[in-house]
Amino acid sequence: MSGRPKWRNRIQLLGNYLWRVPVLPGMPIALIIEATNRCNLNCIMCPREKMNAHPRDMSLELFKRIVDDAKGYVQYIDFSFRGEPLLNKNIFQMIAYVKKSGINTSLQTNGLLLSRENGRSLLDAGLDLLTVSLDASSAEIYDKVRPGSDFRRVIGNVQQLIRLNDRNRMTIIAQMVHMAENHSDLQAFKNHWKSQKHILVRIKPFSSPQGWSILIFLRAGTGDLFDAPGFGEAWLFVRTAR
Repeated sequence: MSGRPKWRNRIQLLGNYLWRVPVLPGMPIALIIEATNRCNLNCIMCPREKMNAHPRDMSLELFKRIVDDAKGYVQYIDFSFRGEPLLNKNIFQMIAYVKKSGINTSLQTNGLLLSRENGRSLLDAGLDLLTVSLDASSAEIYDKVRPGSDFRRVIGNVQQLIRLNDRNRMTIIAQMVHMAENHSDLQAFKNHWKSQKHILVRIKPFSSPQGWSILIFLRAGTGDLFDAPGFGEAWLFVRTAR
């Protein structure tokens, strides 16, 4: 489909979806690229340790080849899968390369490595959307869900990034994976982050690795629900290794 406009591909995919066509002739409009399968935490709900993958990062060379092949039809690239993207030393170059190709970007992080320097580098690279996985509003519950992390450090990193993002160049989301272990903290989590400016709140019901979660968004400052983007779209997963 070389040279085919992105909008035409998107319309074709939407039509195929509405008509329940089982084999899509169009191309994916979004990629999930695993920049690394390494992580600096072992959260209780994460299936990463059960996937039996050798720790490794995607090379910048391979990444650029993927983007070059996909830029004719892909509109969105997400760097979130099994690992912590900020562990890949080339992540900022990757984001900048995608943006130069006219593609929107997003990334999900646990926030431990979200230092002032890294936060500024994400902004300078042009990242469009950053999701910080927090899962609790109290240190007690946070430590149970994310053992080995540092609650105060992560919260401080998020607040610092909000200040750096003074022109709202990047959308920031505070996320909770809602499950039995943090259910008692759900309302406090909503209330805390809804009271903050320049950050959105996402409550994501826990699901098994084989299932799909329904994303519930709360618009910061209002609590209004709004639809999650991307449903009904064609996605392609690109992993670093098995």
